[in-house]
Formats: sequence, structure tokens, C-alpha cells
Amino acid sequence: SLTEDWAGYVVISHPEQSDIAEEMGVTEPGTYALKVR
Repeated sequence: SLTEDWAGYVVISHPEQSDIAEEMGVTEPGTYALKVR
């Protein structure tokens, strides 16, 4: 199930060029929660 308790999000459009995507282990473009409780 999905949660509504999160603390921010990041949109990654070009994961192959993104240091943040690399740090997060993201390989697909999309919107990702930063902290889920």
C-alpha cells in the first residue's frame, strides 16, 4: 500500500546524468519520496 506520511520528494528526469540519482541508486526517470515513515 502507498503511504501519505513522507517528508519531501525529488523529480529525476535524466538519471544517467544525475549525481543525486546515483546517490539514491535510481536508474529510471520519475518522482521519488525522500523520506517515508
